Amino acid sequence: MASKGRKKFNKEMKTTKILMMAALALMTGACSNDNELTPQQPDQTGGIPFIATISGNRSATTRALTEDTENGKIVATWTKGEQVALIYKVDNKTCNATATVEEVDEEGTATISATLDAGTEEGTEVTIIYPATAVDPETFEVRSDLLEEQDGTLANISQNLDLHTGKGNLSIDGIATLQQSVKLDSHLAIFKLTLNKMTDKTHAGSNDFTSLVVSYDDANGGYHVAASVNLPGNTNEFYVALEPATLPEYPMLWFEATTSAGKNYINHGTAKAVSLEKKYYHSTVSLATVGDVVGANGKFYTDKNAAAADNNKTEAIIAYVGGVKNYFSRFLAIAQDDVDAGFHTWSDAPTAVGTFAANHPITLGKEFNTNAGGDSYDQVANNSNTPSNTHTGAAPKGWRLPSVTDWRYIFQGMCEDDAPSATDPVGIYNTAYYGYAKYLAEAINLSSEWDLQDDFYWTSSEYVNEATSAWCYEFNDSGMSKMSKTTGGFVRAVFAY
Repeated sequence: MASKGRKKFNKEMKTTKILMMAALALMTGACSNDNELTPQQPDQTGGIPFIATISGNRSATTRALTEDTENGKIVATWTKGEQVALIYKVDNKTCNATATVEEVDEEGTATISATLDAGTEEGTEVTIIYPATAVDPETFEVRSDLLEEQDGTLANISQNLDLHTGKGNLSIDGIATLQQSVKLDSHLAIFKLTLNKMTDKTHAGSNDFTSLVVSYDDANGGYHVAASVNLPGNTNEFYVALEPATLPEYPMLWFEATTSAGKNYINHGTAKAVSLEKKYYHSTVSLATVGDVVGANGKFYTDKNAAAADNNKTEAIIAYVGGVKNYFSRFLAIAQDDVDAGFHTWSDAPTAVGTFAANHPITLGKEFNTNAGGDSYDQVANNSNTPSNTHTGAAPKGWRLPSVTDWRYIFQGMCEDDAPSATDPVGIYNTAYYGYAKYLAEAINLSSEWDLQDDFYWTSSEYVNEATSAWCYEFNDSGMSKMSKTTGGFVRAVFAY
């Protein structure tokens, strides 16, 4: 699998036709004033019985979601006792009645009944929400935290996340019914994800994932979580529900998984169909980690040979997977080459990175071909006891001159147990407090193309209280050092996303 590159996201799209009709049943409800959301019990002296039959494209025995592997879709079926929420108004009070399916015949037609508030009037609009547990008892709307309750199983989605809603109007003549049948609209797209590790140098197999975050960026580059799932373990197949209405058009979805050993994996795919229809999808996602490489097309590969087999050029090696506030949202990669073979003063380094970026664009949703860091730098004090996360504002995406913080996370990600915390104090030639050059060299120098010079490399971080100096990392002395800004040094760009 790894040698062929990552499988194309949504290569297999499978559909589900989950159509629902209004389901109402015999239960008491609750009402509240528009400006007072505290639920109130309805008038207990009387009520209006509601009786109706509903039908839909479903079986007669059970409403549980099941996978029809032969036909490639999820099948939804009814069961007696299922509950549906009815939201309606009486005298400007919002009421919530919980309904239950009473009977289901062999054709899949359900007989349902409910008791509505005694003051309910002819023509009253009813919002129908399935399942009833999806309703927020305070607001009587669909719960905003609904997608946070996922555990990666189809049973969980069936019980809590098979969200459908619709609207209808009441006809009342002693007994209430709906003026016409109501088809409930599905709100979620259900993904069956097969997660595989692209490469793994320390752990075998792909069955030890314990958590998965599905995320995307908005038009301004802001990070958003579409779903967060605690995975059951001992399997690499999971089910995830997403709400297409909350996603931008044609979103690039990111899949960020963590194993039981705390190792992070990542990959992405453009889910074009998700914003168009709410169906069932089956995708295999090959997840990358530290040591895998980034191609010019934005894809992740095991190595340059895998990229070449996909007619792509390798540009960077993944050095850290995870997010660091204000620095990068998902991963940090170090360039395959120095920006050029020459020496640069600190002031010239950003220009050199800009030239390098123009010649080594990486496309991830859009093309990144400029120095994303610009001329804005950190200031880091010697032996600081606080993290060097001094960059402010949104994390810039794309190529840039690495900061002290960037170098710290490169060491932490690539050297694993051989590197101290990325937030330890910075000290001049202080190997114990920074990182180990030989381990990083061994990690990066997978071939001559990744060679680091036995010399110093500039960071974008200035030295506090000394305007003529900036921080650099000296591979010949294995430590962080301050250096005069006019001294010539090497420059290696990083790609942040």
